[in-house]
Amino acid sequence: MKPRSVKILIEETNVNYHGWAAIADGFMHLPTVKNYLGLGFTYGFQEIQDNSGRYGFDIVNWNALGAACLRKLQDGSLSLKKLENQHKIYGKKINRICREVEKTDLKTIGLKQAAQYLKQLWPLYLELNALGSIPVLSDYDHNLLTNKLLAILRFHDVRPEKIQDTLNALITPENKTLFWQEQKELLLIAAKYKKFREAHGSLGLLKHSKKYAWLNYGYQGPLSTFEDFSGRLKKIYGQKTAPKTQLREHEAFLKKIETKRKKTQILLGLNKKEKLLFAAARNFTYLKIYRVGVRHYFSFTCDTLFAEMGKRLKLGPKIFQFATREEILGLATGKKIDTKKIQRRLRYLFEYITPKSRTFLAKPAAKQIQKKLVIEEKIEASDTLKGQAAFLGKARGKAKLVFSAKDLPKVQHGDILVAISTNPDFLPAMYRANAFVTDHGGITSHAAIVAREMKKPCIIGTKIATKIFKDGDIIEIDASLGIVRKIS
Repeated sequence: MKPRSVKILIEETNVNYHGWAAIADGFMHLPTVKNYLGLGFTYGFQEIQDNSGRYGFDIVNWNALGAACLRKLQDGSLSLKKLENQHKIYGKKINRICREVEKTDLKTIGLKQAAQYLKQLWPLYLELNALGSIPVLSDYDHNLLTNKLLAILRFHDVRPEKIQDTLNALITPENKTLFWQEQKELLLIAAKYKKFREAHGSLGLLKHSKKYAWLNYGYQGPLSTFEDFSGRLKKIYGQKTAPKTQLREHEAFLKKIETKRKKTQILLGLNKKEKLLFAAARNFTYLKIYRVGVRHYFSFTCDTLFAEMGKRLKLGPKIFQFATREEILGLATGKKIDTKKIQRRLRYLFEYITPKSRTFLAKPAAKQIQKKLVIEEKIEASDTLKGQAAFLGKARGKAKLVFSAKDLPKVQHGDILVAISTNPDFLPAMYRANAFVTDHGGITSHAAIVAREMKKPCIIGTKIATKIFKDGDIIEIDASLGIVRKIS
């Protein structure tokens, strides 16, 4: 461990140890990353308090992994097809087991059978996270892939005011995702009925809300409710265009993206290697969305099993969410597990991780190691911030800072959502907001993906927006320039 060598790269809310440990273990404890990139992770930590978490990584190592990823993309030794195929192999296996659990009457099975389901899911999910680290490493924080793509566009004399629009045309994926499919099915329900009241009372909407209740589950829920789907349905009817027209536009959207991309490639005269790099950005964006969908089903399924196991053992589900996988299996097989130790993690958890070990530290020791390792970001007060445009456009409105799900209600129509980073928990507020601004994230981040899908102006990677702006500040964003500024 070198002093001042760790940078806080990921901050999220509504998290728990079970979900986050599986990501860290996939990144650090499997050989997958090293097999793909030629080197692996060195060390890092995760800290969770009040359902909010931080990941810190050895930043020199992180940047080296990003450089290796870009280098292998450029020389053609990183197969995008192989990476996507492996994502889907593991994703399909996870989804199959989750469907089996969902169809099972868990009241009829014992603790050992519940544990058996978990033992089947865990190694698959760790491997999916290991594979999923490659798209993250390609660009997150250091923006190596983004900068390379921008350099290519400048080389081809794309005008500065057209750079972001051209970039979006070349990196937006054309794949049908689970989220795209769910929206299509909701539009099909709307197109079937002339009035919202008829659609609202239909069996189709009820079935739809049950089928996709877990789709935005995140790490620990809650499930989407019937009212959530009903609210979105009402918005469909409230648009100027009829539901059938919206359905046709939705179905044609991906084809339009593909057509625009092909025209842009021809217009620029991109060569094979250049096309491959833009294809990588599209592929990585899609794989992130794919992994998120699987993650939500996995988290919902594990929590369902935890709830049933908790009833048998007279333990709350939070105990399982903050237990190690070994402790969970121990509880299921009757071993004596120190649950008081697990309960202490609910209040504060810090784990130092290397490829060969993981160590829990008490809060005083954790603060000492962070004081030694973490690079402190310097904040310079300014009314204007620079970032990277994820979707073009201009917007002006009240800044509303969102750090967790409890902040979502304060975001009203016309506001600008400002966050460290966004996640699926934030979607209700993102639907209402006019635009998004984030501290962290790259062109394949959640905020960037949602901004492109919703066609809302978005600036990512400002680093300090949540530290500079306050609730109620009137801010203006100009995504064509990548600028966010305070008006009053």
